[in-house]
Amino acid sequence: MLRQLKLLIDNIEAGPVRENFLNLKKFFNQEKQLKGFTLIEETFTETGSNILRPHNLGITPKDAVITSVAGDGTIVLNYGKFDGTNLDITVGGTVSSDNPTVLRMYVGTNVEGDIVT
Repeated sequence: MLRQLKLLIDNIEAGPVRENFLNLKKFFNQEKQLKGFTLIEETFTETGSNILRPHNLGITPKDAVITSVAGDGTIVLNYGKFDGTNLDITVGGTVSSDNPTVLRMYVGTNVEGDIVT
């Protein structure tokens, strides 16, 4: 399920508080801020193909933005095998419980649209 931020601005009287909310709305509408994405961190201690990891998004994600891969393993995201419950990941290289590989990424589906007021 894609979430939207709904700001209740109409009932705020003119002044600095209203102006701040309007500025926030304008900023987030212009910058997009990975709207609808969730940060996921996974630790791998074994190599393998088609490793399933839950994402808890309620949708089938179409996009992933990897922010870091720490360790000696290699990561392949099998985008075509993502579903409404799991990410599908292949891990190669040198990985063990003594030498884990940690993957951090934002996962979701890029959508265009503005903050609702």
